[in-house]
Amino acid sequence: MLSAGPKSRLVFAFFRRAQLPLLLVICALLQQTIEQATATSRAPQALPVAHKHHLPSVSAEKARHVVNYQLAAQLSHEQRKIDGHARLQFTNTSSTPVSELYFHLYLNAFEHKKTLFFRNGSRSSNALRTPGHIEVQKLVSPSFGEKDLWTLADRHSPGDPDDRTDIRLPLPHAINSGEGAQFDIQFTAYLPEIVERTGFERNFYLVAQWFPKLAKLEENGNWAHFPFHSFAEFYSDFSDYQVTLDVPESFVVGSTGQLVRLPRAAGGRSIYEARARNVIDFAWTAWDQFEVEEVEAEGVQIRLLKPPGTSRLTNIIKHSVADGLRYLGQRFYPYPYPQLTVVLPPSYAQAGGGMEYPQFITTTGQAMTPWTGVRYAELMSVHELTHQWFQSTIATNEARFPFLDEGLTALVEWDYLDARFGSGGLLAWPGLTISRLAAARFGYFSLVHNASSAPIASSAADFDSFSDLSNLIYIHAPLCLKTLAYAFGPDTFERTFRTYAQRYQFKHPTADNFLDVVEQHMGKAARQQAQLMLYENGTLDLSLAETATKTENLNGGELRSSFVVHHAGILTLPYQIELTLLDGTVHYLSGLSHPGEHTYQFDHNSPLLKIELDPKHHILTDKNFFDNRRYFSIRPSQSRLRGLLFALSSWLLTFGTTG
Repeated sequence: MLSAGPKSRLVFAFFRRAQLPLLLVICALLQQTIEQATATSRAPQALPVAHKHHLPSVSAEKARHVVNYQLAAQLSHEQRKIDGHARLQFTNTSSTPVSELYFHLYLNAFEHKKTLFFRNGSRSSNALRTPGHIEVQKLVSPSFGEKDLWTLADRHSPGDPDDRTDIRLPLPHAINSGEGAQFDIQFTAYLPEIVERTGFERNFYLVAQWFPKLAKLEENGNWAHFPFHSFAEFYSDFSDYQVTLDVPESFVVGSTGQLVRLPRAAGGRSIYEARARNVIDFAWTAWDQFEVEEVEAEGVQIRLLKPPGTSRLTNIIKHSVADGLRYLGQRFYPYPYPQLTVVLPPSYAQAGGGMEYPQFITTTGQAMTPWTGVRYAELMSVHELTHQWFQSTIATNEARFPFLDEGLTALVEWDYLDARFGSGGLLAWPGLTISRLAAARFGYFSLVHNASSAPIASSAADFDSFSDLSNLIYIHAPLCLKTLAYAFGPDTFERTFRTYAQRYQFKHPTADNFLDVVEQHMGKAARQQAQLMLYENGTLDLSLAETATKTENLNGGELRSSFVVHHAGILTLPYQIELTLLDGTVHYLSGLSHPGEHTYQFDHNSPLLKIELDPKHHILTDKNFFDNRRYFSIRPSQSRLRGLLFALSSWLLTFGTTG
């Protein structure tokens, strides 16, 4: 997720220190006015009426599901609530009897300001205005004599009387391994005004975390349950969903899965039915102003829901998603579902943008965005699309290892933007382009970097703040992984990355699984360095010693230069040393960053002009490229000009441009 709150502001932090040219702002406002003025006033489009679904099977090695869901929801616009019913078909797939269930009631995160979610600070920093919560009226099962089992449920999350997002339900008797039970739940979800990711804003609804969802059952019979922490999102078993949505007739609906509008509607209502196979969650949206556009790409039916007057912006989003499907399919594996819903919320509901759910993503941006020259819409769309791989179908435990979700997604997003747009991967102005990687390096080392006591491989709850998590997971982790790739071979890393994605599709991998694949393809040394990066925030910062370079004359007029390189940090990585002579010839030495410092010697015939460490800037954890280069043999008339050019190039190098 890249929310419209601090996370997206972090990505573009360096823009805070400068103002956009007034001309761009005027042009953007003019374009927004034109689009709004020319927007048609036609009624919102709806799905065609259909009587049945045609659901291609999901290409997955699918074990028997722990739980499948049948959900029914009736949206009351006037009361901002959903009256719901859930039927859960549960099977104990673990190796031991199950004597209790854990339910995630994550909508309760928004019921007051003392929940765990708000105690840790939300990502968007939006205040809680209209609260929301979920109430279970009744839970029964034929396997337990139709008794209301919810009367046995704990009243609050374990050890936290102010939080009701993680509820234990003891069972009257255990469900043995291989056996199943049906549970019927009657509930009401009271929606909050959007703080982030779920709720309502005026007539717009983004409905997520809205039903009682069973926690993930591990193979050993333990429940992987946790309260709703504002720094984490998912960990769920794969399930099949059949969902009926009853909404006011004027509302257009989008959802996870394949959605059809049913013919039986009365009393000013519309009824939709959605089906999704082998997904970890179900989310939906409704708004009476949505315009609908459908397009097919890579065999996937993309359904884009957009506000009126945003055609230029949504064209960018549409093409980015289509191109992203091709890119991700070729790099990892084809998108495994037949449909994808893409939602651009209205401008007043941006806190609902920048979020991922299975087969359903929300992006963000204003009508003026395309005129700024910033690839904001492309970034947000491809980032959330990438989550369809690194979360929705690989399905790691984001609460325990957020870097396996957000860190890997950020890395792919960087690669995509820079591969598609080159040096203008993030910003393209006449005479000025900034790549996505360059912006990340500049932001991390020049603006927002701060030391963290938590390593990259920490759980979400171990970070002191979301800013702390963002710095490490969204920026530092990709920098480390790209450094690892350069050190041990980009092609080898690419095979590693692809193998990890393909091997663990639909299998909930862990950090150890990721490191196992690193070792398989890149070797034990690469695994050791990756472990230092992930578990100790290991870095490498190269620099040339200020006074330790000298040149001496040898027999026959040959020269010998010696110089000292400092290795700050705990990583041991290879790097290149470029030596340029006054006659124009260039020579290279191979360095290895043993802890401390190392003295190098170089014999040459022409005077030494320049030494540069890591000339292609592949050690991306090097916080300052300025101290990696030194000039020699400069005549006094040249020194001031060369010094000025060197200072300018060094400033540009802090952006992290690679060769």
